[in-house]
Amino acid sequence: MIPAHAEAVTAVQALVVDDDPDFRDSLAARLRKQDIAVDVVASAQEAVVMLSQKDYDCLIADIHRTPGTGGAAVFSEIRARYGNLPLILITAYADLDAAGQTVGLNAAECIVKPLRGIEQLLEPLYKAVYCYRLRRENERLQRAVAEKNAEVSEARRLCENLVQMSGDMIFTIDRQGIFVRLNRRGEQLLGYTPETMRELSLESVARTLNGLSVRSLFQQPDDFFKRYSDTAIPLIFVCRCGMERIVDVRLAPVFDAEGRIKFFQCIARDCTEQKKLEQELLLAEKKIVEQHKDLERKNIALREILGHIEDEKKRIQENVAVNVDQLMLPALEKLRLRLDKNEVRYLDIIQENLRNLVSTFGRSVTQERLRLSPRELEICDMIRKGLSSKEIAEMLNVSQKTVDRHRNNIREKLGLVRQDTNLTAYLKQMAR
Repeated sequence: MIPAHAEAVTAVQALVVDDDPDFRDSLAARLRKQDIAVDVVASAQEAVVMLSQKDYDCLIADIHRTPGTGGAAVFSEIRARYGNLPLILITAYADLDAAGQTVGLNAAECIVKPLRGIEQLLEPLYKAVYCYRLRRENERLQRAVAEKNAEVSEARRLCENLVQMSGDMIFTIDRQGIFVRLNRRGEQLLGYTPETMRELSLESVARTLNGLSVRSLFQQPDDFFKRYSDTAIPLIFVCRCGMERIVDVRLAPVFDAEGRIKFFQCIARDCTEQKKLEQELLLAEKKIVEQHKDLERKNIALREILGHIEDEKKRIQENVAVNVDQLMLPALEKLRLRLDKNEVRYLDIIQENLRNLVSTFGRSVTQERLRLSPRELEICDMIRKGLSSKEIAEMLNVSQKTVDRHRNNIREKLGLVRQDTNLTAYLKQMAR
């Protein structure tokens, strides 16, 4: 017959303590046939040593026949040290003393020799081991639960610290929008204590930017969560002092056992200053757009003015050309008859310059980068007319050496030094 707990108990480790070698070895052999691992010792002191070296599921001993320093005392020490380790007593004395020892040592069973069969021992052994392992598993689970509870408590403490240290307002509201809790930042921002907030609803301290009631958001909490689970809800919070703060609220639902929304965990970031800056930026951008349009209008007007100026400039040039051609040049021709040879050369230059009055030569050689002096401009004009240095010297009444020095200065200012470029040809090219 298979004992009741045999199938539930496997790999049993038993320690047999008895000073009768025949009985001890016989019992060990019969237990091993039941797939029970057995170690045997002859004394209580040896049992103490074995228990310190190996984990056992059961201790089988005959206290009356166990030698050592007070067998019962040693087993009491074992009981005290190893707690719930099952102890099965086998004794040849079925008297009150054996019963007292059984009770005193909290033994699982007390069996009187001789054994009627190994089943007489197996039934209490498997039951005791089964209960022992259950107790150990229960103790292990209790320790694990205690450790997990400690971890959860620590996690809650850390989470609470983070919530309180957060720079954002964090609060919890129920399905109706009633405040359940509020962190320290929320207290500072709104001016309410957590106790006061528990008497308020979100609707009583906040409104939407478009003026709608917050209550309308919570009429259908499930639909509300679906609509706003991934987006921030901009709300205007009215502080206790009356000041309004614009905040972006994000929320996450807390479900009950049936999967229904029980609470909303909310985190709200004060973006009042940000909104003000955004508004100022929008106004600045609008102003820039208006200024740009105004600048465009001014540019159009300026282009029209420049066009008029250019037209007026052309008209003036045409008038000057007509006056030079019809008035000044004929008068100079009459003057030619009264002049000597050198004066006639000056007159030719004057006439040529008048004809080129609107040409580009004067403007070309007087560009800021050239920085030609008036005398150098005069000599440039004579060189362009094909006059030699000697002729220029005679006309200007200066030495030829002075004219050469001016020619060198002109070449340097025109960037023609150490270049094989004819100055006369260069100046004629500039006049085109």
